[in-house]
Amino acid sequence: MYIKAILKDNQGKLHEVKVSNKSEGIIIPTSKLSTFKFAFATNKLLLSFWRKIRKYKPEDYTLIKLETDNAFLANQISKKLPKVQVEFYPLDPEEAKI
Repeated sequence: MYIKAILKDNQGKLHEVKVSNKSEGIIIPTSKLSTFKFAFATNKLLLSFWRKIRKYKPEDYTLIKLETDNAFLANQISKKLPKVQVEFYPLDPEEAKI
């Protein structure tokens, strides 16, 4: 799984912030165990992303675009941030090791 954010600073320069982790090939959870693993991997990804993006203060940077391969995150972020362009790019099956 990954999240990539494109930020724009006050001078118009673009910055990219990207974090990723291994999701063990779980794209759509189908059992309780895979749901637990998916939730844990998603939360770990969000924590890593927050740690990396927190240095970009909202007064100085604007979130322009967000890319992810996690459909749940893409859906939730697009609801919470309607002005931000959220794009969903699923992984290749080989990359996800399905």
